[in-house]
Amino acid sequence: MFNSKAVSSIRLVALCMIVACHIFQGENMVLAWWFNVGVQIFLFMSGFLFGTKNIEHASTWLKKRFIRIVIPYYLLLATVIVFYLIFARSLLTVSALLVNLLLLQGFGTGLAGIEHLWFISYIILCYLITPILQTADFSNPKNTKGKYVIKLIFLLVVLQVLNYANVINISIPNISSYIIGYYFARRHFHYEKCQSLLQDSSSKKSVTGIFTACILTTPLVVYLDYFYNGSLFSFFVPYKDILFAWNHTLLGVSLFLVMYLLFDSLYRKKTYQPLDRIAKWGDTYSYHVYLTHQIFILGQFSLLAVTPSKFFNITIIVLCAVVTGIALQNINRLVIKKYERHHKEVNALTQKSADI
Repeated sequence: MFNSKAVSSIRLVALCMIVACHIFQGENMVLAWWFNVGVQIFLFMSGFLFGTKNIEHASTWLKKRFIRIVIPYYLLLATVIVFYLIFARSLLTVSALLVNLLLLQGFGTGLAGIEHLWFISYIILCYLITPILQTADFSNPKNTKGKYVIKLIFLLVVLQVLNYANVINISIPNISSYIIGYYFARRHFHYEKCQSLLQDSSSKKSVTGIFTACILTTPLVVYLDYFYNGSLFSFFVPYKDILFAWNHTLLGVSLFLVMYLLFDSLYRKKTYQPLDRIAKWGDTYSYHVYLTHQIFILGQFSLLAVTPSKFFNITIIVLCAVVTGIALQNINRLVIKKYERHHKEVNALTQKSADI
């Protein structure tokens, strides 16, 4: 079984990376590009978690995931709309509003100031394909390690080709972060019952293969982005963007695995209770802080220049993101409780009518 505490700690680190990414972006620093790999970590982690489970009833499972993701999203969206109506009506357009209301901001242009919520569109898409991934499960032991890896690579290549042919217009590397996480965990933690990443030769080979691919591609990406002079490796230039995107996926997956090895080792020593409490806080609030944070960093209402002190500004931003995230989570909890109570009452009335 995987170490859930290690995953919780990784979730919090990934959130910090995303917040840092947007701060660096607001400061026009190149580090932003490297820190936004936190999104790929989140996508891989989501696939990793669901790869260890069996979905018995797809519709019920999807409904629960949808509610958990969408209710806080719409609560935030409603708040943003009211705020913009009062303070920034120019930011509200019918087309952008419709994109956000229909959860299509990952595939179109939504409201300014909350562009980071493209992630919601992608994670919902990942949830929708999860029952399909489970049905077409080639990570099971019936496939040898070689066949399993070949089938996974073949699937990713086919998806990328379909994207190039404009058959599907989504970011395949982002979706692939989830798919790789799903089948990685399903193979090693669901079927092989690994207790750690380096427990046996199979998981060691998978980790080594991912690290190798990341190590081989990252220098090429760095060269093309910072040192390319029009000669060496020029044949990669037409594919530069897609190469960067896939390298980002590999970076996200590799960082997850490195952090998992680190946190798994720390928690096995059972001497890190403060870290445990921090990770639990991240489990509860990380998604909601993610939803709220960007509006304080980028766009018309950025606090990056609210005072002459950058350190003080960043401190204010973090506090605002945490406070609003906690507030959003508490409101979300109340809404869900009310929804569940109403759902039970409706079921009770339906059952009573059926009995009559």
